[in-house]
Amino acid sequence: MNEIGAYTGKRWINLEEDSLTTEFEVETSGKWTLTIGSVGQMATQAASGKASGRGDDVIVLGGDAETAKITHSKGQGNFAVHAYNLETGEGGLLVNEIGGYSGTRPLEAPALVQVTADGNWSINPA
Repeated sequence: MNEIGAYTGKRWINLEEDSLTTEFEVETSGKWTLTIGSVGQMATQAASGKASGRGDDVIVLGGDAETAKITHSKGQGNFAVHAYNLETGEGGLLVNEIGGYSGTRPLEAPALVQVTADGNWSINPA
């Protein structure tokens, strides 16, 4: 990840098979905090299958939907959504766009979802 200016957000690590992060490199001229924890400790819980926010987040998306309406607004940078079904482990990249986005994508819940965004976003069962 490479950010200029203030940043707050959540990202996952070590999700892919055989990945093992052993160190982090941080270059900054200001104060910073890095918190590492399990999905259960750190992920935003969205038991209803609906989630919304601003910026980067990792979400445990509940429910039993098979598709989701995904939107991104008020952002100009990269918008990406990755999702993996918690029961089968299947999934991957659902959205990778620059700027605003609105569309319906296959997203089988319950799922672990990572949103990378610089604007407002929402995920709703469709």
